[in-house]
Amino acid sequence: MSNEFQVTEQISYLQNIKKAIGAVFLGAILFILSFCLLWWNEGNYVSLLRQEDFIKKNAIAVNPDVPEKSNNSKLIATYGRVYTTENLSDSLISVNKALRLERKVEMYQWIEHKKVKKTPNKGGSTTKTTTYSYTKDWDKIEHNSENFKKTEYKNPKFTIKTKSITANSATLGAFKLRQEQISLMKNFKGIEKLVPVNGYKIVDNYYYKGKNFSEPQVGDIRISYRFIPSGSYLSIIGQQNNNTIVPMYTSKDGIYLQSDGMHSLEGMLHSFKQRNKLLTFGFRLMGFIIMFGGLFLMLNPIIAIANYFPLLGTILEFTTIFTMAIISLCLSLITIAIAWFVYRPVLSVFLIILAAAGIYYIKKHIQKKKSEKPIQQ
Repeated sequence: MSNEFQVTEQISYLQNIKKAIGAVFLGAILFILSFCLLWWNEGNYVSLLRQEDFIKKNAIAVNPDVPEKSNNSKLIATYGRVYTTENLSDSLISVNKALRLERKVEMYQWIEHKKVKKTPNKGGSTTKTTTYSYTKDWDKIEHNSENFKKTEYKNPKFTIKTKSITANSATLGAFKLRQEQISLMKNFKGIEKLVPVNGYKIVDNYYYKGKNFSEPQVGDIRISYRFIPSGSYLSIIGQQNNNTIVPMYTSKDGIYLQSDGMHSLEGMLHSFKQRNKLLTFGFRLMGFIIMFGGLFLMLNPIIAIANYFPLLGTILEFTTIFTMAIISLCLSLITIAIAWFVYRPVLSVFLIILAAAGIYYIKKHIQKKKSEKPIQQ
């Protein structure tokens, strides 16, 4: 039985045009959404900058073992070991004094891969070739074989699921942590030695259900565990509320930072700044891509019509992509600039003055060079 096969479909010229016209509405929605995303992103960035400034001016480093009442309602920064007395367990194992326990279940199964290739034909039609291929591999995602194109490949259902368990409470020095705070911790460690469990073999630190781990069969199960032990380090910036640390709200901004490990106030603030810059740039790029996609979908009917002559359609498609990319970039930059003017008018005016001064200097420099040029006799 071959693990790969192709399905070929002919899409007529009129079908291509109808599909392109139908996507215009979606393109218009994406185009509008891109402006909303870019505008929101700049406002969110300004909010994050306000949080950075507030933390820098107001946060105080404290010893978690001796919280002072005078710091109540103040923004504090602290770090230390997190302890719990809880034992976490599932249907297979139990771990003493653990903050978090994660069970990852993987099944050896068939996985369907799909690759689509469209070839334009003379007269505007398209030949759509879909290649389906099937491989066997371990995966924690359940691939439902009932949705496969080829029904010969069968996967059984998962009999046990991936699961995460979190302690209900813990302490950081004298501060009590809630379950939501513990669930944000990510510094997991692997369990070094698994204990025997009925129905499973222990192979390479996995619980394995099957005949041969080295030559697995479809339906075989392997389970791995990791946990966060009591005594792991945690750093927090938040508002002291007696013996708890909660978000501090300044107008609409909620300030609460948490990071695994031992980090000073300055270190956490630096990481926060870097993360905010990366996040803001990511959303700017996303807004540009959504805008580009929306514009392209809106103009796609013209390309579909031009595809009656494949060469003309290809040239027009390339030109459209290039043009829409330039337009999207310009509109994105304009939106960002206007948003900054609205959210931070003082800074925007300063930047405009600075830019105008730069342009004036360049213009005067060019004029000076021209006046110094010798006159040809």
